[in-house]
Amino acid sequence: MDLTTNIVINGPSAKKIYDTMKKISKESTSNAEKRKKRLEEFTKNLTSR
Repeated sequence: MDLTTNIVINGPSAKKIYDTMKKISKESTSNAEKRKKRLEEFTKNLTSR
């Protein structure tokens, strides 16, 4: 939140920076979900043995 506020105050390239940040956070979220899914499959395989 702080960082976003700071960017908004700091001027015209704000939108570009904000979009980049949103893209980065979206990518890291999807990576986390993939990792979680892989972990779940791994534990399922372990328990089925």
